[in-house]
Amino acid sequence: MMASSSEWMGDLRSSAEFEFNMKTRANSPFNLHISYLDRIHIQRFSNNNKNYPDKYLYIYTEVTTMSSSTSRAQKEKMVTEFRSVTNAIPADASRICKKSGYRLEVAFDLFYNDHLAQQNAERSMQSRSKAIAEAFEGVLNVQFNEFQDPDEPGRMDMNGLMRYLEELSLTPEDPKVLCLCHLLHSPRLGVLERADFLKYWAALLVQATTSPSPPPPIQTADEMTKFQITTLVELDRRLRSELSYFEEVYRYTFDFGRDEGQKSLALSTAIPLWELILPLAPGLDPNVFKPEYLQWWIELLRSRNKSVSRDTWNLFLDFVVQLEDRFANYDELAAWPSLIDDYVTLAREKLGSQGMDVC
Repeated sequence: MMASSSEWMGDLRSSAEFEFNMKTRANSPFNLHISYLDRIHIQRFSNNNKNYPDKYLYIYTEVTTMSSSTSRAQKEKMVTEFRSVTNAIPADASRICKKSGYRLEVAFDLFYNDHLAQQNAERSMQSRSKAIAEAFEGVLNVQFNEFQDPDEPGRMDMNGLMRYLEELSLTPEDPKVLCLCHLLHSPRLGVLERADFLKYWAALLVQATTSPSPPPPIQTADEMTKFQITTLVELDRRLRSELSYFEEVYRYTFDFGRDEGQKSLALSTAIPLWELILPLAPGLDPNVFKPEYLQWWIELLRSRNKSVSRDTWNLFLDFVVQLEDRFANYDELAAWPSLIDDYVTLAREKLGSQGMDVC
């Protein structure tokens, strides 16, 4: 427990003891400040030591100034840290931190039990996010104008998309294209809506700008392009390392690849999409699901010459990520579609014909 003023300042018998106690308190790691009562004790002690009035006046000034300055700086630092976590408005942050005695954990508890402060923080964050997004929309519009469909300025067609990909240093076969189209909610191949382009890039920019490590200022289309390239590199990393994100993009790819008005995915589209994305699945061991296994799957699909349903698309990923070496764990009685049953039969035949020695 922290000592009181009387315990600190009580029965001091010598000037040396007085000086030691006061300077120790001012430099305490607990940031004890010099109270009004402490100052009265100092003045009284100084008055009782008439031989050293100047010395004790100096100690009084040095100690009170040092303590006040340190305390103020630490309070400001604590309030700043509190706001960075809670997004509290300045008035609420000041009020809550003061009420907590400038103890951060206590301040957090007070904030999360203060509904008005939370509402104020939410409104402030929404207002700030909106202002940041609006500031970026001008640059995004300029960028989109370069690639818009001349006949429909509200969208980017296939030609515009190809030029946009070139601007981003991407080829159509790059997996980052799927990340990009997923990010911008492209409804299908070769269509990007201006509204979605603005909305989702702006949302990402708000998130990046308010993060602890914001990107460099973005004021031109070239600077925007650099930000987008960096973002896509990060999304590509996530695609290859985070299964939940991979599954999200994989499932989106089915809708993205479908022709307008169609429920199924054309086989001619499904095959290159599988070849593009499936080998990237996080945790997929190429020594377990070998490259030729995908080709056997494609061989079977071509022999059937049918479009791919959503269930087939989704369940094939589930099958692949659960697969053990040489299909050893496949259960014929499980609820897999008949197409996957046929695939396993074909694969085992091919493995058998190779003498169970697949390269």
